[in-house]
Amino acid sequence: PCTERYARWCERTATQIMSSLLLDYFLPVIKLVSKTRVASKVRKVYDKPLSPCQRLLASPDLSDQVKAELTRRYQGYNPVSSSRRFTGRFRLSWN
Repeated sequence: PCTERYARWCERTATQIMSSLLLDYFLPVIKLVSKTRVASKVRKVYDKPLSPCQRLLASPDLSDQVKAELTRRYQGYNPVSSSRRFTGRFRLSWN
């Protein structure tokens, strides 16, 4: 429970949770696939942008059970409504 004494720590934790949720599930990342040097120039080839969650789902190393759980969580999150709820709670805590 967040008391007034520890409110800053609770808000920081909520901020970290929200940012990690957005980063892990929704923010696409471009991964470097290869680099080749031609004379003095370096040519970089990047993979298509995917979120870390999408990369996990595409991985052959994960079991079907884990993929099903990730898919269930991914479909349950809505970044817009989560952000609005978080912002509303954050504003209420400062009033």
